[in-house]
Amino acid sequence: MFKYKSHAMIIIDIEASSLGPTRNFILSLGAVEVENPYNQFYEEK
Repeated sequence: MFKYKSHAMIIIDIEASSLGPTRNFILSLGAVEVENPYNQFYEEK
């Protein structure tokens, strides 16, 4: 039989310095798991 892996849905939020692809850098990055909101990550520059 096949073993199925469970998949977690994760929401990712990125805040960037501008919309221009050549002058852009990441200011903050956040992530949260939908089924377990306590499993989260946030980092600022």
